[in-house]
Amino acid sequence: MVIKKVVVLGGGNGTSIVLRALKAHTHHIDLSAVISVADSGSSSGVLRKQYGMIPPSDLMRAVIALSAYDHAILRDIFYKNRLEDGPLMGHSLGNLILAWAHRETHDIRNGIQALQTMVKAAGRVYPVSTTPVDLCVELTDGTIVRGEGAIDEPAYDRSLRIAKAWLEPNGVVDDEARNVIESADAIILGPSSVYTSIISTLLVGGVREAIDRSKASIVYVPSTYLPVDGETGPTTLSGQVSAIESALPRAIDSIVVNTQRLAVDPRLHHDIRLEDYSKDVENLPTHHCVKEDLSDPTERMNLKKFGEVLMRIIASVS
Repeated sequence: MVIKKVVVLGGGNGTSIVLRALKAHTHHIDLSAVISVADSGSSSGVLRKQYGMIPPSDLMRAVIALSAYDHAILRDIFYKNRLEDGPLMGHSLGNLILAWAHRETHDIRNGIQALQTMVKAAGRVYPVSTTPVDLCVELTDGTIVRGEGAIDEPAYDRSLRIAKAWLEPNGVVDDEARNVIESADAIILGPSSVYTSIISTLLVGGVREAIDRSKASIVYVPSTYLPVDGETGPTTLSGQVSAIESALPRAIDSIVVNTQRLAVDPRLHHDIRLEDYSKDVENLPTHHCVKEDLSDPTERMNLKKFGEVLMRIIASVS
């Protein structure tokens, strides 16, 4: 059997979900993740400023998602439990491991490799760039907003939508990340925030060209909900596809549309209905749209079924 090379590109919880769904299939695929370095909020933002390093949180979460060990236990150990006082207050163990590696070796990739070995990761994780970048957007009234944190949790009038995005500095794609993108058979985007996770990764200098040189089929998994206090990007499936494709060298090939809303935390609010996605498929006649019920009453998403759906798409890539 030919081993397909699969790259999951982006950041945040959505990328971790895809990695968790696919790691059971690594006897059939060579699995990698290329992760955004635009994060500027919370612990990642503090460590980024303090040490001049790329933000560690999304990289750490991707490694944990690939682990052979129980994800819930590792999430508690490395991510959820944070120090409550002292100079390291607010930081997680996983972030501190990567920050230590950066400080001691001046290369966070050493820490990523060590963490991958520690948790027996079933794939490899690469930062899209080894220097931090800032996501910037122009809103529909001409206002400029700089920094992923200010875009992901906007303080401005939410009726103002994102009209344009760019990076400052533009950044340069890491050599290892470029190599895995160029050799990929499939590139998976989402289910993550369109601008702060996906487009912030695609805009790094050299990423678009690496995708263009690849033969990869591009797969998009839209998030099943958008938080009302999140980025003010497109709220329709076709709008999301259009925004993402503006940063790509070619069109998305396949879109995985969940036909049932996932269970949500009752403390959260969401501003679009899932059925809007299914209806909006009619506005994407040139895209291969795969509709599946991926809901799960206990885990929010049925990772086994999600992985099987993705593997069917991957297997069809020539």
